[in-house]
Amino acid sequence: MEKIFELRGYGRDWSGGLMASLHDLRASWQQDWIGLPAVLRACQQALGIAGHEDVRIQALNLLAAHIATGSERQRQGQPAYHNNLHTADVLVSMTVLSGIQMQLQPSVEVDTQWLAAVLTAAAGHDYAHPGGTNQFPADLESLSVKRIKAEVDSSVLNAVDPVDLARVAQLILNTEPRLVPANHSAVAQTDFVWGLPWCSVLMNEADILASATSAFGPDLTQFLINEWGPVGVQGSRAIDPRSFRQEFLKVIQFSTPAAIFLGLPEQVQQQLNS
Repeated sequence: MEKIFELRGYGRDWSGGLMASLHDLRASWQQDWIGLPAVLRACQQALGIAGHEDVRIQALNLLAAHIATGSERQRQGQPAYHNNLHTADVLVSMTVLSGIQMQLQPSVEVDTQWLAAVLTAAAGHDYAHPGGTNQFPADLESLSVKRIKAEVDSSVLNAVDPVDLARVAQLILNTEPRLVPANHSAVAQTDFVWGLPWCSVLMNEADILASATSAFGPDLTQFLINEWGPVGVQGSRAIDPRSFRQEFLKVIQFSTPAAIFLGLPEQVQQQLNS
C-alpha cells in the first residue's frame, strides 16, 4: 500500500503547518519511517507539478522519484545529520518557501520547469553523503551529482532535458557552504524571479531552515557534531554545542520574501538574544 505524507496547513497556516510537518517527519523517523518517495509526492502535488503535462517537468519528477528511491535503499548506515530525515526537511521547507513565494507574488509568472528543477535538486542535494565536511570546494556536492548520474537508471537520466539536468546539478553545487554568502549577495536589491540566482538562495534557505528553528535546531546541531566524530573532523570532539550553535545562528542568512514572511530572521535574532 502506498504511503501518504500530509503537508500540514499548506496554503492556510504556513508557519504552523511547516512546524507541524517537520514534527511529523521526526515522529515517523523514530517509529515507522514514511520514506522520501511519499514526502516527495506530497511536495510535488502541493506545488502543482505532479502529473504535469509538460514533458520536461514529467522527466524531472521521474528523476526526483528515482533519487528518492535510491536514497531509501541507502538508509542503513547514513550519517547522523546528512540522512533521509534531513532531505525530507529540505523537501518540505523548499515546498513551503516556494508556495509562499507564489502566493506573495501572484502576478509573477511561475517558471514550473525551474520549480521542478529546484525540488529535484532538494531531493538530491546530499545524495549518498558520507558524512563530514568538504576537503576542497564543493567536494561532497560534486560527489552527490556524480553518484546520481552513476546510479539513476540511464533511461531516466536520458529523458531529462540537458538544460534541466544542468540546472539541477548547478543548484546542488551551489549548496557548497562557502558559496552561500555570494549567493545571497547576488540577489540583493533585486526582485524575486524564477532562475538560478534566486533558486540557489531558496536551496540554501531550505537546507538550513529546520536547523534555524528553536524547536528543531538544537537537536540538529548535536546530530551534526555527532556525525563529525566518526569521520575524523578535526576538533569535533571538543565542540561545545551551545557555542557552535550561536556561531551558526550568527552567520546564516534569509533573503527570500517567503523567508521574511515566515519571520525567520526575527526568529534567529530572538535565539541569539536569549
